[in-house]
Amino acid sequence: MFQQFQLIRDLSVLDNVMLPAVPTGRAHADIHARALRLLDEVGLGQRAAARVQWLSGGEAQRAAIARALINDPSVILADEPTAHLDSALSRQILEILAELRRRGRTLVIASHDPLVFEMDLVERVVDLRDGRVLTVHGLSTVSPAGCEGGMLCIPNSPLAPLAGEGSFESRCRDLHGKVIFQPAALALLLASSLNALGLAAAGLFALRMLRHWNPDVGSEAQIALERRTHLVSTLVVLSLLLSLPMLALFTHTADAMAPFFAGAMCAVGSLKANAWGLPALAVMLAGFFLAAAWLVLHRLDTRGWDQPLLLAKYRLLLLLAPLALAQAALLWLYFGGLKAEVITSCCGSLFGPAATGALAELSALPETIARPLFFL
Repeated sequence: MFQQFQLIRDLSVLDNVMLPAVPTGRAHADIHARALRLLDEVGLGQRAAARVQWLSGGEAQRAAIARALINDPSVILADEPTAHLDSALSRQILEILAELRRRGRTLVIASHDPLVFEMDLVERVVDLRDGRVLTVHGLSTVSPAGCEGGMLCIPNSPLAPLAGEGSFESRCRDLHGKVIFQPAALALLLASSLNALGLAAAGLFALRMLRHWNPDVGSEAQIALERRTHLVSTLVVLSLLLSLPMLALFTHTADAMAPFFAGAMCAVGSLKANAWGLPALAVMLAGFFLAAAWLVLHRLDTRGWDQPLLLAKYRLLLLLAPLALAQAALLWLYFGGLKAEVITSCCGSLFGPAATGALAELSALPETIARPLFFL
């Protein structure tokens, strides 16, 4: 059972459940009948003909359970079976898994969800951090005979970190390095570096301009300064227009990289893969709004008589320049420090009942307060 369900779009629920049994050579009628029976058992009998993209999260997970059972396995591996579900749907899925356990099947579950590893039916809990076993709770020994009909839960890590030191996966990680680079990440690094250099140069000019600007004096130095302000303003506009889409590209790239990291289900998990992701996002958000404010000031300044907002926009540029440098540095630290074997956590660790910090406090606000704040 996969964390992202991995159901095939545009196929019916019934076809998805039947698919793993097709290569076994069994009669199609037998596979069809068993798939229908399994769908009835998980409460999806009436949805057999529906396309999988029409299913809710709970229905998709139940379809994935039926698919996992089509070949009657004795051991079931479940990666984050409740990751996309609310507590009510999670309990429904866990009841189905508990029933499978009562029928004699062995379940190995990887989960961050306390509802999973605090179940009464869980016989063993192995706590992993950074690929290492911290604690083992439950039976003291494991053997194929003793494991029959049991349930093993591995919290805080999907199944990938169980690969041994000499495994193929472990060797691949050692050989192919730690840094994850996608083309979008390289584009972000290049764009942020160019943006930082351009705004740093503009910031140095802003310091000089604010120190020597005097429109009442018609000296050659003042005239040269006025000419350069037009050139610098144009370059800053181009640089900021380049930087505005970077926020969307950064969040999209982080979301696309989520499958690389154990425990990540979205951009939040990728950003928490090291200490620099969330600070980079915060700086990019600040830079986005400051850049938009500068562009508005520049537009108003060019439409006004005798550039009335010139000094204001160059003062704002003194804030933008160091922010752009910080943004570029944080992006290099974030992308350069990513490691494929990191075990991270996703949104639940930010907004769950045990979470602490500003985000957790904001998520706990009553709806009557949170809704106006959201629109503000």
